[in-house]
Amino acid sequence: MLMTGLKIEAAPGLVVPVAVGLVTFALATLLVGVAVAAEPSKTIPASGPSCVLPDTNGQAGAGIVGESTSGDLVFQRTARGGRDRRVALIQQVLTDAGFYSAAIDGAYGLATARAVEAFQADHGMTVDGVVNGKTGRALGLPFWDAAIRRCLNPPFRDDARYPEGTSFDFRSLIGAGYLFSGQPDVAYSSSDALTRRAIRTNNPGALNISQWQRDGMQGYVGCTSPDRDGNRTTVYEAPEYGVAAWGFLIRKVYFSGMKDKVTVGEIVDKYRGTNSRDPYIDGYKKFSNGVLREDYEIDLYDNIAMSKLAIAAYSHEFGFWYPLTDEQVRAGLALTDSYIDSGTTDAVAVAPEEMDPGLYLQPSDEAEQDALSVELEPSCAAQPPAEADEP
Repeated sequence: MLMTGLKIEAAPGLVVPVAVGLVTFALATLLVGVAVAAEPSKTIPASGPSCVLPDTNGQAGAGIVGESTSGDLVFQRTARGGRDRRVALIQQVLTDAGFYSAAIDGAYGLATARAVEAFQADHGMTVDGVVNGKTGRALGLPFWDAAIRRCLNPPFRDDARYPEGTSFDFRSLIGAGYLFSGQPDVAYSSSDALTRRAIRTNNPGALNISQWQRDGMQGYVGCTSPDRDGNRTTVYEAPEYGVAAWGFLIRKVYFSGMKDKVTVGEIVDKYRGTNSRDPYIDGYKKFSNGVLREDYEIDLYDNIAMSKLAIAAYSHEFGFWYPLTDEQVRAGLALTDSYIDSGTTDAVAVAPEEMDPGLYLQPSDEAEQDALSVELEPSCAAQPPAEADEP
């Protein structure tokens, strides 16, 4: 039986999920990444890229992130260069704020540094072009918090499962320095990358709520209010939990546990519903550096291959590089393994009526753009072509 949402207080400000083995795996995958200084939980009361990225996102070797002399995580321009999907989020936030107009490419180049300097000058900060804790928090970025503790109102909190006053620890299972959102109930805005559907709900695949998620997915919290198309996006405490649910959807619901390889085209046909096929094919290819072509075959039980598919799918839906690191995606897919490959009987059961892929679909890009006019769950607008950032 899965122990959903239970936690052990190991020390003041440190929350350890019951599934310690899974977190141990996630922490082990971080050893090749950047060291950061963890901080205590913060409590808050209720309330198109034009360049490609390699697969080294989130690793210290990329030369983008590191520790300053004070132990603070920093994003800055370095001689080694490199690309990082978290930097793509910084660029998008700066774009939303009117300080950046170059490519959303994840490269912390000269244009990015100058945009950061302009933001710092506008906010009365030390102007150095470096995104450290002070600048990052001013931008609204979550990378400097270990967790954000929240009490929520329904429907963001499932009141049939959690009583009023229940607090949730929004975080990344990897630790501080990685993407998560503590604002599932914040007002949704198409002009703010941090409040778009999948980021604010820690649900990268933007899955609609289902009974198997309520009953079987770890980290389940509740769902959003319905948008004009009736979509109610599931809310999770950590994005790795959302990745795990997406992996389960692909393997168990879309392909019924089939172990044969499937093509990108077959996956798209499950994923797109009645939406046009070509934009999905083009988007998956674009956000995989040309790898995920229509006839490319994927082993749904190979987590390295699935992580490439995940980033391509999330980024296509999101409109630019989705700012999860490879470590986060693979930690989430390891949770998917525990749901499906735990023995002769799956650890999570899906009712026959929930095996319909159409239950989990989001509206097409055109429909989402139409939603902007009524301000109901709008999606991100497409990014216009921009001049490339100088590495």
